[in-house]
Amino acid sequence: MSKYKQNGNKTERISVRCTKQEKIKLNKRAGTMEMELTEYIRKILFPKKAGKEKTYDVIELMIEMQDIIAQINDVYNDDTIQEEMDNVWKKLKKLL
Repeated sequence: MSKYKQNGNKTERISVRCTKQEKIKLNKRAGTMEMELTEYIRKILFPKKAGKEKTYDVIELMIEMQDIIAQINDVYNDDTIQEEMDNVWKKLKKLL
């Protein structure tokens, strides 16, 4: 069986350029949700559950919160807030 059959006939590729820091952030967010980067991006772009718009809105808000927390951590060098955010991400993953 070809790799395309195993991946649900995913034969198309979309390339997006980003900075190294943006890629690091995306990988960290995916890792926090215990997902591969591709799976994380697909989940954001193509939510599968009912209320897709709400799912996207929740993820978008979480991403904004993550960015704010990263800025706070840069200034205060305190990982406590990040640990709390990681717990929220895990809860969110269960909802998705």
